Amino acid sequence: ESIQRINLVETSHDYLQSVIDNIGDLVLVIDPKYKVALANKRVMELYGGTDPVKKGLCCYQVSHHRDKPCAGEKEPCPLRIILKTKSPVTLTHTHHDSKGNKILMEINATPILNNAGEVVFIIETCRDITERTRLQEALRESEARYRSLFEQSGDAIFLLNTKTPNAGKILSANKIACRMHGYTKKELLGLNIT
Repeated sequence: ESIQRINLVETSHDYLQSVIDNIGDLVLVIDPKYKVALANKRVMELYGGTDPVKKGLCCYQVSHHRDKPCAGEKEPCPLRIILKTKSPVTLTHTHHDSKGNKILMEINATPILNNAGEVVFIIETCRDITERTRLQEALRESEARYRSLFEQSGDAIFLLNTKTPNAGKILSANKIACRMHGYTKKELLGLNIT
């Protein structure tokens, strides 16, 4: 019977490993002492091919190349939060790849509790949002430039709806357009350009 249990545990571990290896995000299973108990292939690819489980590494050694856990408001530790709250947590965190490059990660961490309600592991999925964040910032800057050019232009500018049945309705207008036509911006919105 004990051999059957060992075979079941090994089969379950292999099954779980193959499942998490096929997830596109980084997946780590971490114990309450920060040790990595399971990691998918994406973790090993990003962090230099090292298997953190075989090396007996802690999560902070893998994701930050440090010798101590994350701390403070600037770098909140998902494990610490879960150990306090016993609830899932989502946060943004900076990791470093094997070459030391910063990677902005969105981390979703969920506790695995035993029958007594104590945290025995957390499952952490980490999504690289570096490029998405960079694009969002570029879009904000572009919108700010557009807004500035729109408002500071010496010409009257109207932004109009082009779809029927509301074609020609004013969606926005700059200060010069308002002054030129004797309306406030609020009065112009919704009027038809004709």
